[in-house]
Amino acid sequence: MALLRRGRFALLLVVLLLARPAFAQDFVPLADVAAKTPSGKVLFFPLADRFEEASPYALLPAEGRRIVWTPESAELPGAAVAVAAVRAVGTPPAQPEAARYLLPVLDGATAELRFAARRLDGGRLVPFEGTPEPGRDVVPLLAGPRLDATPSETPLTRVLEAPVEVDVSVLADVQPSVLVRKATPSRVVFGVQVGDRYLPLIDETGVAVTAKHEGRAGLAVAVADDFEPPSTTTTEAENRLSSKDDDSDSNRVLVLRVLVLGGILAMLATWRRRRRSSAR
Repeated sequence: MALLRRGRFALLLVVLLLARPAFAQDFVPLADVAAKTPSGKVLFFPLADRFEEASPYALLPAEGRRIVWTPESAELPGAAVAVAAVRAVGTPPAQPEAARYLLPVLDGATAELRFAARRLDGGRLVPFEGTPEPGRDVVPLLAGPRLDATPSETPLTRVLEAPVEVDVSVLADVQPSVLVRKATPSRVVFGVQVGDRYLPLIDETGVAVTAKHEGRAGLAVAVADDFEPPSTTTTEAENRLSSKDDDSDSNRVLVLRVLVLGGILAMLATWRRRRRSSAR
């Protein structure tokens, strides 16, 4: 009888051990995906000038870091971009199945951070539908020392410049990294919005890397071989507008010079006529 009881207890213990980490197994540690390095084609985003001193974000090595999904009580702005299902990366919250995961997304054309609402489904974060329950929101924070934002009189309005498509083999000083909001809480950016597209900075295929290309520091994101970036970026549009303004300015200067020269010639002609009249 005692042996039977021990057998039942052992069986129950095995069942509990197998059932207990079910949701924990849905989450992949950051170290597991950070160990994967990109290959092939990447989009290289040069960092905006004065990024380190004036940006509200920091780029930190992914090695030795942890992401923890933590309750968030603030009302955060929603992202206006479609985000496909992504792998759940990090340490899960207390009630993984009941939480609403707010995935941080950086607007690639600005310094604005927005949040895509997701839910956990089979180890992936899929679109959340329905009415959120109070106290269920969680965000990914970087575990470790606090990151304080350095006040700047002229904060950046753009974090990343328009990307260029290159092969990862042409990059130098490649290092897996995470993009993190400096101010507390130090939310980890999971993706970048480029036009109407979402580019993951963290997923099961790896993480983005900091690197140098043609002497400039930047952030490189792996993309599929058939990926087609937006044909027109904000920067290109701004450059064209600036070029038009420059042409307009040049035309105005030319007209002004013609008018001034015409005025001088008219004054000389008047002066000569007066001298001739005086000579007679």
